[in-house]
Amino acid sequence: MPSRVLVVGPPQLLEAVQRALPELQVDPVATAIDRALLLESDCVIVGIESERFAETFPLFAGHFPVVRLLLAASSVEPTAAESDVPCAHAESPAELRLAIRAATVERRVQRLFAELSGAWAHDARGALGVSRLAFELLKGSTLPTSPIQKMDNGLTRLGFLLERLPSQLALALELPLARSASPSLFPNLESYVRHLRLVHSQREIELVAGEWALSAASQSLVPFAAGFTEFALSMSSARAKLRLSADSVRGLEVECECPGRPPPWDAPQTVGALELSRDQDALPYRMLEAARLALRFGMPLSVELSQRALLAKVAPS
Repeated sequence: MPSRVLVVGPPQLLEAVQRALPELQVDPVATAIDRALLLESDCVIVGIESERFAETFPLFAGHFPVVRLLLAASSVEPTAAESDVPCAHAESPAELRLAIRAATVERRVQRLFAELSGAWAHDARGALGVSRLAFELLKGSTLPTSPIQKMDNGLTRLGFLLERLPSQLALALELPLARSASPSLFPNLESYVRHLRLVHSQREIELVAGEWALSAASQSLVPFAAGFTEFALSMSSARAKLRLSADSVRGLEVECECPGRPPPWDAPQTVGALELSRDQDALPYRMLEAARLALRFGMPLSVELSQRALLAKVAPS
């Protein structure tokens, strides 16, 4: 729980918060916004009925944990930007504490996500770059091919894991996520399938997509291909054929024969992205990411499980 909060609003609002939270240091915000005071505080409580609400709310939102506070039942309707901000009544200490806690935790999560997407991702890519440089030097040595190929596969899998971590966190916590593709180890669908063939050399993996699979536009389907294939591989025999087909109109389809499916997928059924996103314990994390991505961007996604096969599909929105 925070130790210091600031209040923007009339004196009676400040007094109401002080009565509700006697264990905290509760201070008013002066007319001139004191940034030093804000940085020393854990949360800002803004009275929604305050004359200064419209003026002060944009100054705080997105930069500090903010709680909208009502003195009593209010007919004031929040704007779209305000509707996601925790709201509480001053006469309910428990409700107010919960709103403050929600605001501070949400802000910490947003900062963590910003760090993972920025500095953390930059450092991780740098470390992987050095590792891949060492691998390229080893290619010219007399070491057996198999260990070198395993190193290549492992570094690629690690790189893909690290680059997808920020988006998986954003999807899991319902944070904003850019739809445009970011730089990736797999700039198109064909490059990802090529990696699959190296990692799963005992399987026949077919890609039916033509020249489009080499284009940058196909990169948006790579997370779905990763999710579908990991799901299919977890339910099929070691040599079962995997078939991927894709184009810019129909999207992506992944087919695989898997007659001996483990529960809860052992019965014929068809499930959509919403059902998949709720069944977290039974899904590989990349399949869970695919379901969440589809829900976020309104892309129709389904998995059809027949008697002996799996067919996963996602279409552009």
